[in-house]
Amino acid sequence: MKAKIDIFVRDNYDKLINIAQKKISYFNRNISPQVMVSEAYIYVVNNQPKKEIDIPKYMVNYINQELKYTNSVTLGKHNLRCLDSEFIFLTDANYLIEDTYDRQQCIEQFSKSLSRQDQIVWEVYYHKGKRKIKEIAEHFNIAMSSAYQLRNNILDKFEQFYKENYKDEN
Repeated sequence: MKAKIDIFVRDNYDKLINIAQKKISYFNRNISPQVMVSEAYIYVVNNQPKKEIDIPKYMVNYINQELKYTNSVTLGKHNLRCLDSEFIFLTDANYLIEDTYDRQQCIEQFSKSLSRQDQIVWEVYYHKGKRKIKEIAEHFNIAMSSAYQLRNNILDKFEQFYKENYKDEN
Protein backbone atom coordinates (compact mmCIF):
# COMPACT_ATOMS: atom_id res chain seq x y z
CA MET A 1 0.00 0.00 0.00
CA LYS A 2 2.93 2.36 0.66
CA ALA A 3 3.91 2.21 -3.00
CA LYS A 4 0.37 3.27 -3.97
CA ILE A 5 0.49 6.13 -1.46
CA ASP A 6 3.84 7.24 -2.89
CA ILE A 7 2.47 7.20 -6.42
CA PHE A 8 -0.63 9.15 -5.38
CA VAL A 9 1.40 11.83 -3.60
CA ARG A 10 3.89 12.09 -6.46
CA ASP A 11 1.17 12.41 -9.09
CA ASN A 12 -0.98 14.83 -7.07
CA TYR A 13 1.64 16.81 -5.16
CA ASP A 14 0.78 20.19 -6.70
CA LYS A 15 -2.91 19.61 -6.10
CA LEU A 16 -2.23 18.65 -2.45
CA ILE A 17 -0.08 21.77 -1.96
CA ASN A 18 -2.91 23.88 -3.38
CA ILE A 19 -5.44 22.25 -1.04
CA ALA A 20 -3.13 22.74 1.94
CA GLN A 21 -2.56 26.39 1.03
CA LYS A 22 -6.30 27.02 0.81
CA LYS A 23 -6.89 25.34 4.18
CA ILE A 24 -4.02 27.29 5.75
CA SER A 25 -5.54 30.54 4.49
CA TYR A 26 -9.02 29.52 5.61
CA PHE A 27 -7.90 28.65 9.16
CA ASN A 28 -5.36 31.51 9.22
CA ARG A 29 -2.43 29.33 10.29
CA ASN A 30 1.26 30.08 10.07
CA ILE A 31 2.66 26.90 8.55
CA SER A 32 3.89 26.04 5.09
CA PRO A 33 1.74 23.88 2.79
CA GLN A 34 4.76 21.64 2.11
CA VAL A 35 4.97 20.82 5.82
CA MET A 36 1.27 20.00 5.91
CA VAL A 37 1.52 17.69 2.90
CA SER A 38 4.58 15.99 4.39
CA GLU A 39 2.83 15.45 7.70
CA ALA A 40 -0.27 14.14 5.93
CA TYR A 41 1.91 11.73 3.95
CA ILE A 42 3.54 10.42 7.12
CA TYR A 43 0.13 10.01 8.74
CA VAL A 44 -1.31 8.11 5.77
CA VAL A 45 1.74 5.84 5.55
CA ASN A 46 1.44 5.05 9.27
CA ASN A 47 -2.35 4.64 9.13
CA GLN A 48 -2.81 3.05 5.75
CA PRO A 49 -6.33 3.00 4.35
CA LYS A 50 -7.78 -0.38 3.43
CA LYS A 51 -8.67 0.75 -0.07
CA GLU A 52 -6.57 2.68 -2.55
CA ILE A 53 -9.53 4.92 -3.32
CA ASP A 54 -9.44 6.23 0.28
CA ILE A 55 -5.90 7.67 0.05
CA PRO A 56 -7.05 11.15 -1.10
CA LYS A 57 -9.70 11.26 1.62
CA TYR A 58 -7.14 10.39 4.30
CA MET A 59 -4.71 13.04 3.03
CA VAL A 60 -7.21 15.88 2.79
CA ASN A 61 -8.97 14.94 6.04
CA TYR A 62 -5.66 14.92 7.91
CA ILE A 63 -4.72 18.35 6.54
CA ASN A 64 -8.14 19.73 7.45
CA GLN A 65 -8.18 18.30 10.97
CA GLU A 66 -4.64 19.38 11.80
CA LEU A 67 -5.29 22.95 10.68
CA LYS A 68 -8.72 23.16 12.26
CA TYR A 69 -7.56 22.64 15.85
CA THR A 70 -4.96 24.92 17.40
CA ASN A 71 -3.61 22.17 19.65
CA SER A 72 -3.02 19.68 16.86
CA VAL A 73 0.17 17.64 16.66
CA THR A 74 1.34 19.22 13.42
CA LEU A 75 0.81 22.79 14.53
CA GLY A 76 2.48 22.03 17.82
CA LYS A 77 5.51 20.47 16.15
CA HIS A 78 5.88 23.20 13.60
CA ASN A 79 4.84 26.22 15.56
CA LEU A 80 7.30 28.92 14.56
CA ARG A 81 7.56 30.03 18.17
CA CYS A 82 8.64 26.57 19.33
CA LEU A 83 12.34 27.04 19.53
CA ASP A 84 14.98 24.39 19.73
CA SER A 85 16.22 23.78 23.28
CA GLU A 86 19.85 24.18 22.20
CA PHE A 87 19.26 27.48 20.39
CA ILE A 88 16.59 29.86 21.53
CA PHE A 89 17.30 31.99 18.53
CA LEU A 90 15.19 32.58 15.48
CA THR A 91 14.96 29.90 12.85
CA ASP A 92 16.53 32.14 10.21
CA ALA A 93 20.12 30.95 9.86
CA ASN A 94 21.36 34.54 9.78
CA TYR A 95 20.23 34.98 13.37
CA LEU A 96 22.00 31.97 14.83
CA ILE A 97 24.96 32.63 17.02
CA GLU A 98 27.19 29.64 16.39
CA ASP A 99 29.96 30.38 18.86
CA THR A 100 29.21 29.35 22.45
CA TYR A 101 31.01 32.37 23.90
CA ASP A 102 29.07 34.79 21.71
CA ARG A 103 25.83 33.04 22.57
CA GLN A 104 26.50 33.23 26.30
CA GLN A 105 27.53 36.87 26.05
CA CYS A 106 24.37 37.68 24.11
CA ILE A 107 22.20 35.93 26.70
CA GLU A 108 23.87 37.74 29.61
CA GLN A 109 23.59 41.16 27.97
CA PHE A 110 19.99 40.54 27.05
CA SER A 111 19.14 39.49 30.59
CA LYS A 112 20.75 42.66 31.99
CA SER A 113 18.72 44.83 29.60
CA LEU A 114 15.39 43.51 30.92
CA SER A 115 13.11 44.85 33.62
CA ARG A 116 12.88 42.77 36.80
CA GLN A 117 9.60 41.16 35.71
CA ASP A 118 10.98 40.28 32.30
CA GLN A 119 14.13 38.87 33.91
CA ILE A 120 11.97 36.49 35.92
CA VAL A 121 10.09 35.36 32.81
CA TRP A 122 13.40 34.96 30.93
CA GLU A 123 14.85 32.92 33.79
CA VAL A 124 11.89 30.56 33.72
CA TYR A 125 11.87 30.35 29.92
CA TYR A 126 15.57 30.07 29.18
CA HIS A 127 17.38 28.81 32.28
CA LYS A 128 14.66 26.57 33.70
CA GLY A 129 13.68 25.39 30.22
CA LYS A 130 9.95 25.93 30.53
CA ARG A 131 9.24 26.74 26.92
CA LYS A 132 5.71 25.45 26.54
CA ILE A 133 2.82 27.73 27.35
CA LYS A 134 1.34 25.15 29.69
CA GLU A 135 4.61 24.87 31.64
CA ILE A 136 4.86 28.64 32.01
CA ALA A 137 1.21 28.88 33.07
CA GLU A 138 1.70 26.18 35.71
CA HIS A 139 4.95 27.71 36.96
CA PHE A 140 3.43 31.16 37.50
CA ASN A 141 -0.04 29.80 38.32
CA ILE A 142 -1.65 31.97 35.64
CA ALA A 143 -4.04 31.46 32.74
CA MET A 144 -2.60 29.96 29.56
CA SER A 145 -3.51 33.10 27.62
CA SER A 146 -1.41 35.16 30.02
CA ALA A 147 1.45 32.68 29.74
CA TYR A 148 1.21 32.93 25.96
CA GLN A 149 1.50 36.71 26.18
CA LEU A 150 4.47 36.52 28.57
CA ARG A 151 6.33 34.07 26.35
CA ASN A 152 5.68 35.96 23.13
CA ASN A 153 6.59 39.26 24.77
CA ILE A 154 9.95 37.97 26.00
CA LEU A 155 10.72 36.32 22.65
CA ASP A 156 9.85 39.51 20.79
CA LYS A 157 12.16 41.45 23.10
CA PHE A 158 14.93 38.94 22.52
CA GLU A 159 14.45 39.13 18.77
CA GLN A 160 14.60 42.92 18.87
CA PHE A 161 17.68 42.90 21.13
CA TYR A 162 19.45 40.43 18.89
CA LYS A 163 18.68 42.35 15.71
CA GLU A 164 19.91 45.59 17.24
CA ASN A 165 23.07 44.22 18.85
CA TYR A 166 24.25 41.09 17.03
CA LYS A 167 22.80 40.75 13.57
CA ASP A 168 25.30 43.09 11.90
CA GLU A 169 28.28 41.38 13.56
CA ASN A 170 27.61 37.96 11.99
